[in-house]
Amino acid sequence: MSVAWNSGSAIVQLPVAQGSEMKPGQALYPGDTLVSPNGKYTLAFQGDGNLVVYGPASSVVWASGTTGRPVGVFLLDGDTGRLKIYGPGMQLVWEKPATGPNAPSIVGADLIVQDDGNLVLAGEAAVNPPRQ
Repeated sequence: MSVAWNSGSAIVQLPVAQGSEMKPGQALYPGDTLVSPNGKYTLAFQGDGNLVVYGPASSVVWASGTTGRPVGVFLLDGDTGRLKIYGPGMQLVWEKPATGPNAPSIVGADLIVQDDGNLVLAGEAAVNPPRQ
C-alpha cells in the first residue's frame, strides 16, 4: 500500500520512566509522573504541556514554562544528555540544558527527582567540552 498523505503528527513511543529516575531512551507522556524516594516531590508532565516539580502541599518548586505548548512526549536524549519536550510530529518545543555551538553535551546521565526537590542530571556522565 502506498501512502498518499500523512498527518505528520506521530509521537515516538518509548518505555515510560518510573520511580524517581528517567534513563536515556525512556519518556514521560502527558499525565505521567516521577516521584522522589521520600514521596515529597513529584515531577509531572501535564496535559497542558508544562513539566512541573511539585513539593509539599502541591507547591510548585520548578516549571518548564511550556504551558499551552503542543503536548507530545518528554524525554532524556541519550545522545546528548539533554531534556526535551516534543509536540505532535516530533516538533521540538523545549530543550535543556542550553544548546548552541558552545554548549556542552552530557552523555550517560540519568534524570533524578531528589528527596530535596532538586531535579538533576547525574550519574556516570561524561561532560564533553564545548564544541568550537
